[in-house]
Amino acid sequence: MHAKRRLIHKEIIFAVEPADVSGFYRFRFQIGDKTIEGRVETNLKGMAIHRARAAINRRLQKASPHGLDAQ
Repeated sequence: MHAKRRLIHKEIIFAVEPADVSGFYRFRFQIGDKTIEGRVETNLKGMAIHRARAAINRRLQKASPHGLDAQ
């Protein structure tokens, strides 16, 4: 995935771009050494970004023994 625009959520850089299949977007982000990729079903890029941020939050919560800090 070669994103032209990078986004940042909670200090995690991520990218969202249309998938090869119509009606889907792909996202990618990295936490530590691990790269996480995913796909969401939506026609709206804003919704795809929202779901990518939710995926980042879930991964951060799993990685932290105390969950997410309130920010």
